[in-house]
Amino acid sequence: PVIEYWQHPKLPITTGPVEKNWCFFSERGILYLVYSLSPYIVFYLDKEGWRPLDVDPVKLEWFHDSMICNSTNPILIDNYYLLFFHTKESGIYSHGAVLIDKETKQIVHHTKHSFSLKSSGYGLHKDIFYVSGAVYLERENLVQVYYGDCDSHAGYFQWNKDELFDKIINP
Repeated sequence: PVIEYWQHPKLPITTGPVEKNWCFFSERGILYLVYSLSPYIVFYLDKEGWRPLDVDPVKLEWFHDSMICNSTNPILIDNYYLLFFHTKESGIYSHGAVLIDKETKQIVHHTKHSFSLKSSGYGLHKDIFYVSGAVYLERENLVQVYYGDCDSHAGYFQWNKDELFDKIINP
């Protein structure tokens, strides 16, 4: 298979010259785009083009005041979409997660403090550690998270889904 360019999303807002960390997911033939987590802004694609989804523009409570950026595309687990995010303060990345209600697409739970994640600490950029993908291994009840480590190598770690959801729901 060949990956072909389809189109650049033409959102009904003014975008900047550099746009990144958009997260896409689809459900029942509808394509969604999580543009921002804080404030929470979601678009969906219909025959007329990209439209804003009617969601509350939640501002996440986070332990520091840096910009919150999407890290992973949302993955459906039970009745929630799980999406990891990151922030960067003083050159240090911090990671959290949100649970988005499957039906309403509203953020219903989020972490308020960073997950304790360890990097190897060595490589091209010391201590740069960022989550970039996630999958749910339903049979094993595990959420596997992939990360870049020090801009030199990659790795993964995993959580029991129930324990991870408890950290998000009861921060």
